[in-house]
Amino acid sequence: MKIRPLRAQISLLFLGVLAARSACATDPWTLVQAQLQKNAGLVGNVIASTYELPGDDAPDTGSYQTHIQRWEKNGTPIRMSPDGSEPPKKSALALALAERFANHPDELFQTPESMVALGAASIDNRALSLYEVHGRFINGKLPINAKVWLDPASGALVKVAGAVTSAPVPGVKSIHFTLLYRTDSEGRSLPAKLTLDYSVNFFFHSGKILFAQEFVDWEKRPAL
Repeated sequence: MKIRPLRAQISLLFLGVLAARSACATDPWTLVQAQLQKNAGLVGNVIASTYELPGDDAPDTGSYQTHIQRWEKNGTPIRMSPDGSEPPKKSALALALAERFANHPDELFQTPESMVALGAASIDNRALSLYEVHGRFINGKLPINAKVWLDPASGALVKVAGAVTSAPVPGVKSIHFTLLYRTDSEGRSLPAKLTLDYSVNFFFHSGKILFAQEFVDWEKRPAL
């Protein structure tokens, strides 16, 4: 048997240690993307919403559900209330964000402009890593500042909380949101609950708008 010189053995050992460290130091966004890809092909069917909107004398509160009734030719699901009633007009922005997460659970943001580690954190006694992320939604138009809680080993998302800092709606400066994820029996991190709050100041109307939206069930997207 050929015996390697001691210097060669040390070099091989050093390279092995570097490779192991590199594997352990996987970019957190790469882990997140790998985890989200497990959701490819899924779409949220029912979105259950509760809301509080400004009223003339008192806040207007209520709840409703929308579910998939048909599909566009490009594969976009069209959701409506089961009774055919229209959701509150001021819910258009909230529904747009909720439907984006429901239609594309395999996406979160574009590749972040920055992702800074803030250290260890925990939610419900679960050991997590906390990051601060600056990026944009997938269409590139909405800037996002958010904190992301994730499992450091798998990249499974647990919570995302932040703000859309340039809202595309007159009278709205920023939108604060929290998106909670739930890990299902197959180990997928799926959106579970989205909460939104933002203030409207437009002409003579002003007030706070609050939404809480749950993603009730998930199904396979039909083939086009």
